[in-house]
Amino acid sequence: PFEIRPRFAVHRIEILLWGLRELRRSHWRHVDRPRIDIECAGHLLHSSVIFNYRQHSNFPKTLECMDLELPEQEEYLPPLILKLIDTKSFGRKNVIATHVLTRLQEYIFRPQTSIGDKNSYSRVSHIVLNVEHAEQDEYPDAFLVTTV
Repeated sequence: PFEIRPRFAVHRIEILLWGLRELRRSHWRHVDRPRIDIECAGHLLHSSVIFNYRQHSNFPKTLECMDLELPEQEEYLPPLILKLIDTKSFGRKNVIATHVLTRLQEYIFRPQTSIGDKNSYSRVSHIVLNVEHAEQDEYPDAFLVTTV
């Protein structure tokens, strides 16, 4: 029935991937070409591959995005599954690690109603305090930092 079916809305999931550090051996081999797989609500997103982890451990593309329909009610949000995959030659893949984020509501960004409204700053999670040569009254938008 329509009354009990959850309403869906389009959400964008943005993942910031900087790099990997201190990976241990897996299956008695070094990790050489890792990547991250992100899965949510049946949609899969592959990060770019770090081609030589020992020499350069940062991802070539740092921002990955996917748009998908998720329920508007937060209690029905699906989990976000992160997998660390080591890609080997001839298309082989080894799963190194997995992590499941079950409470996505902690990471949902809710935009402010208007930037110029002084009351809109009450929902900001952090305010930068040490900005050189700038006053908060002059540039209030430069002091907004939100967590996603």
